[in-house]
Amino acid sequence: GDMEQVDFESIVDQNPFLGQSVALLHSNRKFGIDWGVRGNVNNYFNFLAGFKLSEYKDLYFFQNDSLNPATFQLVYENENTNVMNIYGELVFSRIKNYNLGLRADYFNYSTKTLEEAWHRPTFKLTGTFRYNLYDKIVFGSNIYFLSGMKARSYEGTVSETITLPGIFDLNLSVQYLFSDRLGAFLRFDNIIGRNYERYYRYPSRGIQIIGGVSINF
Repeated sequence: GDMEQVDFESIVDQNPFLGQSVALLHSNRKFGIDWGVRGNVNNYFNFLAGFKLSEYKDLYFFQNDSLNPATFQLVYENENTNVMNIYGELVFSRIKNYNLGLRADYFNYSTKTLEEAWHRPTFKLTGTFRYNLYDKIVFGSNIYFLSGMKARSYEGTVSETITLPGIFDLNLSVQYLFSDRLGAFLRFDNIIGRNYERYYRYPSRGIQIIGGVSINF
């Protein structure tokens, strides 16, 4: 088994809407099987397909606080949680300086003391694209789709389990490399402008444009 460290920085990076009191427990991966097969098709495509089965103790989830539903509690499955992950990945890298990848994951969580695997997706699709032009200008794009997230809704003294709508997001980026260590970038996030909810009651922002300078030491 492996002890997977849970720290405040990584938790807040996932969900910045936590309440004031957060108890941190490391996730104990008591057991794990990872079986897969990888290969190559005519030197054009690399593929990977596999199956993971893990058993965790103290696996964490995000649940809306019953006293203040606008914030979240970090809740733990005190009993063992079985997590199944079936995945497939396809990468095209035949052309120099060009990379295109697609990955799909299916997850199943078997919890015992918690009703649901709160805010964890059952299906995840991610795609990446990268093209390096003359080793100076790097174009990039990534897409992702999530579905199957469950949340607890509170209306007065009544609570119910709801399923959040699926999430689709598309981001674009361009980077100019002045040297191996210095570059400037411009990133366009959520360019389709969908106000989805990754976490219940918190719709995402619309189109975001971010620019800056990158320095590698």
